[in-house]
Amino acid sequence: MSKRVVALVSQTDLFALDLGIRVDLMGLVITLKVCQVMSKHNLNLKSRLNLKRAQEVQV
Repeated sequence: MSKRVVALVSQTDLFALDLGIRVDLMGLVITLKVCQVMSKHNLNLKSRLNLKRAQEVQV
């Protein structure tokens, strides 16, 4: 026989839960944005290094 537990959740608790989820999602969005910026930076750096190598080979 299983027992069922019913919890009363206040409006404040729901707001805190919603706020916590939103904060977590914002953290995720910020992390993704940082990764995008770093990837773009790394690609630019790699392109500049390749260009520099190509220029050295031509000389």
